Amino acid sequence: MSTTEYLLDNGDGLEAHIDPSYELCVKEREDGSQLVAGAGCNEFGKFISVGTWKGNELVLARRYVEDGDVRSFMTCQDVMEELDLLKVDVMGLMPWRDRVCKCAFYKPSQEQKDMFKERKRRKKKRRKK
Repeated sequence: MSTTEYLLDNGDGLEAHIDPSYELCVKEREDGSQLVAGAGCNEFGKFISVGTWKGNELVLARRYVEDGDVRSFMTCQDVMEELDLLKVDVMGLMPWRDRVCKCAFYKPSQEQKDMFKERKRRKKKRRKK
């Protein structure tokens, strides 16, 4: 996604907010609908997004995640892989009800910790070049 602007009302009336660009993954489903996952950050913090794209309509739900929560390190591909696609089907294609979007702190497995450390190390190495 390129930079997006949206209106948000935090009780003081609508205010414009801007998200820097971030990546979305799209997965085509057998029924022609598309499942969408994203990850990014803005002035409020890091977030993951899941939703649907059908025709001209893109519907995304966003969950802000705190530092230390494994979701704060996820890419859009990681979020897509974390979705329980069987449950998404049962929920009537409402992926925002999946466990990846729950409020509870998401603890990383040892495998995830190792993967994110390696990603961070490679990113740091690329910056030095």
